[in-house]
Amino acid sequence: MALILFGNGIADIRGSINGTTFARNRSGAYARNRTVPINPGTIDQTLTRSLFGNVSNGWANLTEAQQDTWRGEAALQTRLNKLGQSYVPSGRQLYMEVNSSLAQANLPQIVTPGSSFPPNAVEFLEVSATTLAGNLATLSITNTNLIQPPAIVVDAAPATTTKTNLSNQFRQIAVVSSPGSSESVVAEYIARFGLVQTVGSRIFVRVTSIDPANGLRSAAVIAAGTITGT
Repeated sequence: MALILFGNGIADIRGSINGTTFARNRSGAYARNRTVPINPGTIDQTLTRSLFGNVSNGWANLTEAQQDTWRGEAALQTRLNKLGQSYVPSGRQLYMEVNSSLAQANLPQIVTPGSSFPPNAVEFLEVSATTLAGNLATLSITNTNLIQPPAIVVDAAPATTTKTNLSNQFRQIAVVSSPGSSESVVAEYIARFGLVQTVGSRIFVRVTSIDPANGLRSAAVIAAGTITGT
């Protein structure tokens, strides 16, 4: 479904209509032929589909009174669509949003909405990494929040020497409950991207705070560290 913003003529359009997809990048609006994504059936893809299916079943299993509670809470909130316009989510949309976040972070689902305030974002993020004989030896993230978030979700991208726009390369590697000011995520990174890493490459890490009580996430903070060592 495409989203269209009308002005004196059409001001903006996002999404697909028949065989044409409309989008925008730094150069402005553009249109391209719609392509059907490849369905590789990867483990990540299968797990994600299972996750959303389970959360959707959770909504269906709520009582009408419980669903009405979500509808009432949703009516007090706003979200932004692809055009940057605000809209009021439905009760099901809010339930799916917060419980999908909780499921992705391996946290318990909630049947009653919590407060509408997201946790504070990480204030400052620093990434450091070292290798020993070509193998990743350490990878740590440091943040300076005076009040540590209740939990953080850590995403990372493959080490690179050239790319700086890695938005589609990030993969979740860890969930840290009650994080401290510094956390080691080397084992999690190796499990996802491998042991062998190159000195001089940069590792990008994205951290999001999440509140287990309401399922809301903070804004994401991204930082990179250059691998040092031998």
